[in-house]
Amino acid sequence: MISKHFTKIETHILQRSKINMRHIFRMMEDDSLLIILSLLSVLNIVLAPLPVNSFILGVPLMLLSIAYIFKIDLMSKKYRWMRHPVKCAKMRRYLPHSKPIFTKLEKYISPRFFFFVKPQFRIFAGLTLFFLALVVFLPIPFANIPGSIGMLLISVGILQKDGLFVAIGYGVAVLHLIGIIVLASMAGYGLSL
Repeated sequence: MISKHFTKIETHILQRSKINMRHIFRMMEDDSLLIILSLLSVLNIVLAPLPVNSFILGVPLMLLSIAYIFKIDLMSKKYRWMRHPVKCAKMRRYLPHSKPIFTKLEKYISPRFFFFVKPQFRIFAGLTLFFLALVVFLPIPFANIPGSIGMLLISVGILQKDGLFVAIGYGVAVLHLIGIIVLASMAGYGLSL
């Protein structure tokens, strides 16, 4: 399923000059929020060395997480940022880096452990996604990659009904939180790494 969605986006990017969020929402339909969260997470992993990417990608990740929690239909809204076009030429160079990540993920994904993907866990999953997006947004050194990995695991797990991926994503979130608390307490006591 993920590769099918990725292929739709890839085809659009390769054949057209511009893409905006409305195009992606139209192509992905019900899965659009999770697909976009997955794509932005991969993009954040790929662009991790750049200093500004945490702010640029953190804000949309937080907004989309909130939309996921409250089931906000963004297609029905007339937000300007939904219509803001991005040149596809800029995105084409990242396609070869992103596609292998989704291809490898899909090899290991299968519907299992349905307990973690039940509809009643939607709010918990959304809050976890929001927490990870907030960590990505904050200027905490080396926090981007684990936060993005956790978001990717949770969103892909929910999309594919793979509770194991979702559970691993929750584990990444918990370990990430513990790591941030430990580093903050060390900084508070004047200890340095």
